[in-house]
Amino acid sequence: MSGWINSLIEEGEAAARILAARRALPIELAHVENGLVEVLGLSEPTDLLDFRLSRHEFVSILAPFDFRAYFPILLAEITFRKVLHRPQPLALVNNRCSDHRRAGEQATGF
Repeated sequence: MSGWINSLIEEGEAAARILAARRALPIELAHVENGLVEVLGLSEPTDLLDFRLSRHEFVSILAPFDFRAYFPILLAEITFRKVLHRPQPLALVNNRCSDHRRAGEQATGF
């Protein structure tokens, strides 16, 4: 079993390097595993142990896969210098009933 795991890791890392070079993205083993899980409709990455795939088979299976979803692009960063909205302090909830309220009614403080 450990031989299969080592083989999966080695082949997956090799596939990641090939895909990274082709796609110009920093694709790593985790991306390859997650992509295979998605493409093959598996439940989790450990299900890949049932397949004995080579790096070339990994690359072939993942050829149509769009890895860009794993690498979101920061379009803009916004920093506010002043507070636009000051939140009101939260009112405490009183769970006790006072004499003038019906039993079971809660005071909300609003």
